[in-house]
Amino acid sequence: MSDPRKPDVVTVAVSRVDGGLTIMRVITTEYRPTSSEEKAAGLGDRVANWTREPTPAYIDSIIAKHAWTGGLQATTWRIVPDDIVDEATDHTFRDAWKDDGGRKPAVDMPKAREIQRERLRRLRDPLLTALDLEYLQADERGDQQQKKLIAEQKQALRDVTTHPEIENATTPDELKQAGMSVLNG
Repeated sequence: MSDPRKPDVVTVAVSRVDGGLTIMRVITTEYRPTSSEEKAAGLGDRVANWTREPTPAYIDSIIAKHAWTGGLQATTWRIVPDDIVDEATDHTFRDAWKDDGGRKPAVDMPKAREIQRERLRRLRDPLLTALDLEYLQADERGDQQQKKLIAEQKQALRDVTTHPEIENATTPDELKQAGMSVLNG
């Protein structure tokens, strides 16, 4: 049996000043488990404590309670299907989501490109550190050829954030793979 206290909700897509998207679940009915007397009277497993219609005024009041400031301030909102975000939703570019009126969040590709660049920077840092050590060891051995190869590898890692695949990506799936070939050797 599901939790008898699980509330009824509507899902709201809130567009923000920064162009981003916040997904909210707004409670419309809160329940409590029924007592044994209530069950005997045929009231089922739960009873509503309170119910609110998801009117614009109610949703505006919920948004106002968050007191978002700066880029997080709400500009518009709309009620969306509850499955706009579910377990199958890709969150890789969550901070680049925007509401384009569809059934799922759209991805702002320029913002997503910056997210991918930051991701690549984080992934390349330990690789650069390892190559620094290899370079020092090659230097101690006086191995100029090895130093040159390592220097080229390091430069390729530094250049990964300007890889053409990043700008050429037209979908989030393409963008997720952009630059990864450089990091994977």
